Amino acid sequence: MSYSGNCPSKLIRSSTRQPNMKVLEMNSPYAGLPKKNFWKTAVDDVHPLALDELYKKKFDIRPDDKVATGGSCFAQHVASRLRTSGYVVMDNEPAPPGMSKELASQYGFGLYSARYGNIYTAKQLLQLSREALGQVKPAHPVWKRTDGQLVDAQRPNIEPKGFCEVEEVFLHRTHHLERVKTMLSNMNIFIFTLGLTESWIDMKSDTVFPTAPGTIAAPLPYSAADFKFVNFSSKEVVDQFAAFRELVQQFNPTCNSS
Repeated sequence: MSYSGNCPSKLIRSSTRQPNMKVLEMNSPYAGLPKKNFWKTAVDDVHPLALDELYKKKFDIRPDDKVATGGSCFAQHVASRLRTSGYVVMDNEPAPPGMSKELASQYGFGLYSARYGNIYTAKQLLQLSREALGQVKPAHPVWKRTDGQLVDAQRPNIEPKGFCEVEEVFLHRTHHLERVKTMLSNMNIFIFTLGLTESWIDMKSDTVFPTAPGTIAAPLPYSAADFKFVNFSSKEVVDQFAAFRELVQQFNPTCNSS
């Protein structure tokens, strides 16, 4: 196309192609992909009961499989739905007899297969499993709140009223780790929902914590210089979870690793 000399705003289409002009081919990375790769053709234009190829399961969950859950709060909903559907979801750290369901939930009972609270990162999951198997001892295990009460640094929300003595924290922690070890030993399937890539770690020991020091509680003595904020890369998250899966497979070969 070229402009008219008398009327710059008017375009005059030329019927001849300039010599040596190359025609560019625009190849989109989406070109040639099957219908299942696009929302409109895979979901929007398809009846809900006719959805196909969006998801292909790797294995069946049998009615007698022992399913364990953990991770972000979404895992709570997964566990609840599985239970109502008739599957066996493990509860290795149940509430004391006579405690109401509402109160039990406030104290972290019945939410997951053990009373570990929300586990937001793959690194924390790996650390907990190694601790339960006696391979590591996380640093700064006891933190103190502003009201003077003590908490378990790895699950600071499971006791709303906190603890009065350090020995109480260790006693509850020891029992919890025993329950986690039993869970790892007996589960056939583990469902983990990833919540965050961000966390806080102790720089000397590489211990990871579920909350930032100084929010709910803080270690004593506390120095902000001892901790750092981290945002794990996708490769780090994959490597951390792969290490957890390998650990479980060594300890419990019956657990599905798909």
